[in-house]
Amino acid sequence: MHIAKIVIAIIKAGTEQCEREEDKKRIRIINALCLTTASAAILIGSLIYVFTRDLRIEIPAICEGMLFLSVIFFNKYNRHNTASLFFILTHTISALYFGIILGQLINITLVAVFIFGLSFLIIRSKQLLIIAICAIGLTLLLLEVNFYYQIFQPLQLSRQNQFILRWLALFVLLGFDVFGVLLTIHYMRENRFLYTSLKDYSEKLEKSVKELEFANLSKRVYLRETSHEIRTPLNAVFGISQLLEMIMNKVSDNGSISPAELRETISLVGSLNAASYYTRNIVNNVLELSTIEAGKLNGVQKVVFHLRPWIESIVQMHGYIGQAKGVRIALNIDESTKGALLITDKIKLTQIVTNLLSNAIKFSPEVGVVTIELFTGGTNLYLKVIDNGEGISKEKQQSIFQPFESGKNGFVEGTGLGLYIAKCLVELLKGTITVRSVLERETTFEVCFPEVFADPLVYVDVQGDDNTPLCSLREKKILMIDDDKLARTLVSMYLTDAGSYFIHAENGIEGIEKARVEKPDLIILDSHMPGMSGKETLINIRHDQLLHDIPVILASGDAYKETRDEMLNAGADEFLTKPLKFSELHRAISQFMR
Repeated sequence: MHIAKIVIAIIKAGTEQCEREEDKKRIRIINALCLTTASAAILIGSLIYVFTRDLRIEIPAICEGMLFLSVIFFNKYNRHNTASLFFILTHTISALYFGIILGQLINITLVAVFIFGLSFLIIRSKQLLIIAICAIGLTLLLLEVNFYYQIFQPLQLSRQNQFILRWLALFVLLGFDVFGVLLTIHYMRENRFLYTSLKDYSEKLEKSVKELEFANLSKRVYLRETSHEIRTPLNAVFGISQLLEMIMNKVSDNGSISPAELRETISLVGSLNAASYYTRNIVNNVLELSTIEAGKLNGVQKVVFHLRPWIESIVQMHGYIGQAKGVRIALNIDESTKGALLITDKIKLTQIVTNLLSNAIKFSPEVGVVTIELFTGGTNLYLKVIDNGEGISKEKQQSIFQPFESGKNGFVEGTGLGLYIAKCLVELLKGTITVRSVLERETTFEVCFPEVFADPLVYVDVQGDDNTPLCSLREKKILMIDDDKLARTLVSMYLTDAGSYFIHAENGIEGIEKARVEKPDLIILDSHMPGMSGKETLINIRHDQLLHDIPVILASGDAYKETRDEMLNAGADEFLTKPLKFSELHRAISQFMR
């Protein structure tokens, strides 16, 4: 066992500093050949001396063995190129000497052929390979010249010694041939394995390239369509705001407004609100897609709420959106379902219905009807959204829930995200979603939500659509720290109209100073501000003895879960996503004021 370890250590000599496995393998082959050949040369030389008593074979054989062992030392000290060349030259010198003194007793040319093939495996330097090939060729040439002209006479041995020497030489040459065959088989298998691996890798790479090309194309289409779709409500916002400005200027000049102009203004404000809501929904879908792709979709957060007021509020909002196309939304709730109490993730359920309704409105004809039906089946809640648009072909139905799959209806286009996100959220809530369509007639999306009904006897305290009663904002002192002047102005108008005392600051430093002086009841804090960021401001507030108990609502345009968790962990009491919905802001404030 000890000898085996020594042999393995000798074969591995010089491989420690090599990084490439190919170089290590070449060194191991040379070391193994040198150790084997040196042992064979010394052993066979000694055996021949026993029979012939001729030192002209014994001493050169021992010298040959020592030369082969010295090659291992070259490898040990990282002289790998020198070792490879010295290995070949030692073989050629030995072949030349023994070919001359033994003559036709052994066919030394077989060794030369073996060395020639081996040179291409163990020598990587082009210059050294040329030297090795030239040395082998010169050896063969000198042997032929000596054979023809008999410059040096071979040893005169008895017939018995010739027989012994011939069989010993045959044994050695056969060993070289076997080793060469085994080495060739090994490299053939390795090359076959490398070819197969390279072929598999090439196929996988080709598949990956196609997938990346498709993904890149999908992303370009997605960006183009998103840009187009978001411009539609932005154009409405821009146009309506100009019309409202014109009306306000006219009111300012005349000092009054007619009933017709008042109705027109109310209609414009409703359309403006719908366009803003539509834009917000597009942005939410973009954020939701990135969350899904990153595998960070939030878990289910169950709350208890009444079905009817919840669905009616969604239908009312989408009614404003449908007015622009003349699309009417009809809500049908089964009698047994109207008074239902649900326990599920309200936010995700709202996203599902919002995406399905937005999709239905988008692909409905002018002056069309979108019907939403809710009914109970056992412990399951069923929801249907039906539009009377152009319908979806059988082929398209197979891919309609894939991301970036979009259709067109006149000038209306989609990002292809709504149905994909809806399906992901439905599956997260353990539900199922299906589509049925009749071309030129209608399309129906049906969703089944299992076990979402809450027991009214258990949740007797649930009131209305939300558990949080809205407080009065009258005489409440509220500080808003935000570098966006328009954001401060809009919130100021809402809170001031509600009777609050509004204080504002443009940055964190100014905000902290005003908070110390005014001691507000609540702080609304922006997350992204120049200089002192929202998080830094929040940390300073929480470490200030005068301010650390003041509730802080963090308002941010960054809607990612990581940002929300980061701010809540830093000390925020509530987190709202911009653009702010005033009803949500009022409800958040009501959590901390009574």
